[in-house]
Formats: sequence, C-alpha cells, structure tokens
Amino acid sequence: MTVKIHIGQLIEERAANLNVPPDRLASRLKISKAMLEEVFRSESIDTSLLLKISKRLKFDFFRVYTSHMIIYSPLPAVNPKKGLRNRAGQKNTGPFEFRKNVYSPEIIAFFIERIENGSLSVQEAMKKYKIPRTTIYRWCKKYIRSNK
Repeated sequence: MTVKIHIGQLIEERAANLNVPPDRLASRLKISKAMLEEVFRSESIDTSLLLKISKRLKFDFFRVYTSHMIIYSPLPAVNPKKGLRNRAGQKNTGPFEFRKNVYSPEIIAFFIERIENGSLSVQEAMKKYKIPRTTIYRWCKKYIRSNK
C-alpha cells in the first residue's frame, strides 16, 4: 500500500488552523514568501527547514513520517534458531532495529476510531498491521470500555 504524504499541504493547513498569515510565517522562518509558497506546494522539503517549521507551528511534522513507518513497515522475519533475518535470508547484524513497537497516541486513536465505527475488526488490525494481540486488546479495554 502506497500512501502519499504531502508535507507542504499539512504545513499550510496547520498554519491556517493557527491563523498564521503566510507572510508572517515566512518572515519568522527568514525565507521569502515565494519560498514559503514553494514549501506549501512541495511533497517533500529539507529536514532543517522542516525542523524550523515544526518549532514555529508547534507541531512535530516528523511524527507524520514516523507514524507512517510504524503502521506500514513490515515486521522482520525471525527464525528462533537462526535469529533475525532480512528478506534475502541474511543475518541482520546492523546496530539498529527498524521497527519499534512504540505506538503514539495518534496511532492508537487511529485504530480505536476504526474499531469503534466498525470499519476495522480487532482481528483485521492484528493481521494487517501486525499489532500484538495483547496490545490491541489492552487498547480496547482502556479506550473503548472507559467511554461506556
């Protein structure tokens, strides 16, 4: 599944929600208004500029990408006798574990909302998104039953 993230559009929406005029945002970022308009049209931007924008608009735009990676990245294949392997079957000796089992509040809300409105079952969430059974049932117990 390919999901396009149009970061410029998200930045423009955040600025509009905070009632920050484009010319004021451009001056605070120390860029021209034309450059800011280019940012709004861009699907990707430089990370140092994204960091400045995140600080000015008080929103972590990097979380958009990390949340996407947590939801859509496949789990690595694990063989108990051979250890962690990559897709080519080679032993993973890298120092980093790509997928973290850390779910942000936005991700939890994403799943709880879909489970509550019936567009996603608990079993579908476990199978499609590889969420551990105990994790998703803990979310349901904490967030769904507490509201009823």
